[in-house]
Amino acid sequence: MGSHINYVFVVSLAVISVAAVALGLVRGRGTPRRKLLRSVLLLSGAVLICFGGAAALAQFDMGWRCTPFNIMLLFCVVLSVITLWRCMNVFALLENTHSALQASGFVSLALVLVITLAWTTVYFHLFSWEDKLSPHNGQMIVCANDMHGGSGSWRYYTHINNLVHGVEIAHNGSWWGTPPLRS
Repeated sequence: MGSHINYVFVVSLAVISVAAVALGLVRGRGTPRRKLLRSVLLLSGAVLICFGGAAALAQFDMGWRCTPFNIMLLFCVVLSVITLWRCMNVFALLENTHSALQASGFVSLALVLVITLAWTTVYFHLFSWEDKLSPHNGQMIVCANDMHGGSGSWRYYTHINNLVHGVEIAHNGSWWGTPPLRS
């Protein structure tokens, strides 16, 4: 029950923050609004490349390699923080807006900033995956793991290049260290 309340809380903050960004874009004026608009457009493009690219790659039995995906994810987080900060600047300059609306938007944006920074730190220290190339049966394969404090799960993929990997290769369970593969 408690975890559902956490999701409701986070989703509520996200909805309020999106509404605050939309209000800032609609009601804002001048240079702060233009900067906010640029940040929103850059963030939208980065999210489209990161997650839309993952969906498109999946259609071809491919996926992002861990390092490029983590870099794109970090870039999305940085752009999110910049966008929320710029929205807070726009909110501070809004005229003819109910003070309770400004205050709730400002507080929700600040909470989302704190939650985003905290979750990013936890994700990159505990949950992000790493991968490496390893020879197997005369060819290079991608070995990916979640050894940052995760379960020690390993996944193997065909190697395509440094940005993407191919289809997953079956293996015999979960090991610590690079495990042997089925031949």
